[in-house]
Amino acid sequence: MKMSSHLLLMFALSLLAMAPAAFLLSSSLLENIGPQAKFGILGYDVGKDLVFSAIVAASVMLALAFAFLVFSLYVSKNVVAQIHKVQVATSHVLRGKTNYKIDLEGSDELEQLAKSFELLKSSLRKNTELERELGRSKTELEQERLVTIGLIASRLAHDIRNPLSVIKNTVEIMKLKFKDHLDDATENQFARLANSISRISHQIDDVLDYVRESPLQIKSISLIELIDAVVQSVKKPEGIKIIKPDNDVVLECDQKKMEVVFTNLFVNAIQALGEKGHVLVRATEQKNHIIIDVEDSGPGIPRNMLDKIFEPLFTTKQTGTGLGLPSCKNIVEQHHGKIIAANNPTRFIIKLPKKQVRKSSVQSGQTHPNNGVPI
Repeated sequence: MKMSSHLLLMFALSLLAMAPAAFLLSSSLLENIGPQAKFGILGYDVGKDLVFSAIVAASVMLALAFAFLVFSLYVSKNVVAQIHKVQVATSHVLRGKTNYKIDLEGSDELEQLAKSFELLKSSLRKNTELERELGRSKTELEQERLVTIGLIASRLAHDIRNPLSVIKNTVEIMKLKFKDHLDDATENQFARLANSISRISHQIDDVLDYVRESPLQIKSISLIELIDAVVQSVKKPEGIKIIKPDNDVVLECDQKKMEVVFTNLFVNAIQALGEKGHVLVRATEQKNHIIIDVEDSGPGIPRNMLDKIFEPLFTTKQTGTGLGLPSCKNIVEQHHGKIIAANNPTRFIIKLPKKQVRKSSVQSGQTHPNNGVPI
């Protein structure tokens, strides 16, 4: 039997119970009154038949009111309560509690709703498990792919570096040997050759910085001193200025690895700026952390690429390896820190703990999980 049938039957039974009772009561009362009797109501004489009709109408109205009251109580106690159970169960399922059970009592419709809800939970549970399994498989495949690429790239980088060093040294010797006999065209050729060698060398460094894992050699170093060392090794046009922070802070870090981080950030900024602009470095001390902000006046990072720039092998440059920023991320996280990118203006924000763990586990190359401190 459907829920609507239950409600209609209850409503009809209420009417059938109240209306005859009112009719019998009014009839028994009026039988004892003469047919010509008059009733004075509000100063008017009212006949017996009219009074009888009024009593019957009032009885029907009372029956309707009682039926409505019974109907309201039923809806409040049963239907609304069952709907509330559905709402509570839905909120639990949406929060991931797919094992939450719902117990609906009442009509066939409510039982059918409970069965549908159980089917929905089962489907969500299967989809969640499938997504989790696909995520694990994708992560494992990606890790295997990166490991394979890393091994090949590392081998190629080592194999290329040695002959590249020979070429670079030969070019320098030829320049020194024939420096008094070089015309402008030949000078330009030597400059282009040196730039190409430098670009290849930089790409090799990117690959090796990303692939190799070595223990941190923690020591205290001035941030400004670290920036000075990086600026001296980075080539930039005269129109680009690297502005150091007004205040100096002391970092506990692996100096060589942090130089890799700032070298990559400065080189990316210089390439984005072109021939003119500035790179501004700021430092802020917090209670337990140091915030380093590297900002440039370049055109910014496209919004659709902002979330991908730390992914290995992702690059927007024709000569890029896609490993520079991932290397930065790995090094910062190895220091238990975090690095994020922001736009308008382009900024890279690094958060490092003031104190680094100097236990043997760190020195032996074992990495610690990132503490997940938000920036």
